[in-house]
Amino acid sequence: YSSPDYKEALKWFRKAAAQGNFYAQRQIGIMYSKGQGVPQNYKKALTWYRKAAAQGGDYEQFIIGAIWNFVHHYNSTVARE
Repeated sequence: YSSPDYKEALKWFRKAAAQGNFYAQRQIGIMYSKGQGVPQNYKKALTWYRKAAAQGGDYEQFIIGAIWNFVHHYNSTVARE
């Protein structure tokens, strides 16, 4: 989706994701992470990454781990302050 028409891309990714396409699920997660065509929403991004990871997506499993690590580290840092 190199075109800046994120809303159109999202429409087609949603159709493919509904059919179980893990690449489309990943792309929707990325779009929510970056706020491309949708309001930025990390919870929704994580939901989509988890759907793709459940199908064996290595990238998505890495991203979920990175998000968990960031949140855990952030919460630990805030608790110490």
